[in-house]
Amino acid sequence: MRRLAAAIAACLAAGSACAHVDTILTLRPDGSMPELPAQYASARLQIGWPVASKGVTFSVNGREVSVPRCALSGVKARSMAQVDLSGSWYHEPRDGLPHYVVVEFHDPQQPKGGLKHEGVVLMFDLTRPAILHSPRCVNAAGRK
Repeated sequence: MRRLAAAIAACLAAGSACAHVDTILTLRPDGSMPELPAQYASARLQIGWPVASKGVTFSVNGREVSVPRCALSGVKARSMAQVDLSGSWYHEPRDGLPHYVVVEFHDPQQPKGGLKHEGVVLMFDLTRPAILHSPRCVNAAGRK
């Protein structure tokens, strides 16, 4: 897990130094993302509105994972107009970074595609239904 976190952090921090640029994805009403290659065509992303109470579910090959509601409490986006989707399957899945889909929920006052990100970012593994990144949940005592 530490390797994966390090790989994600390095790629996010490096920005243009990464070997590729993520592919922009669109989300169809059935949850499919037509830009994904054939090997990931079964992947589905379901976003319920409002997100904080209805949730987010990602599925691949008939198996699914739901993001814990506590991790979605910071989502302020009200529609898909405030969501960016992207993914990567061009890199070698070494160092623990598998092929993935990223979901960025922007705050309503932030312009879509802006350089400064304010909102919630989720990252899912395309090879199996797993959450690679999400906000941490904090319990009532303030512990993660």
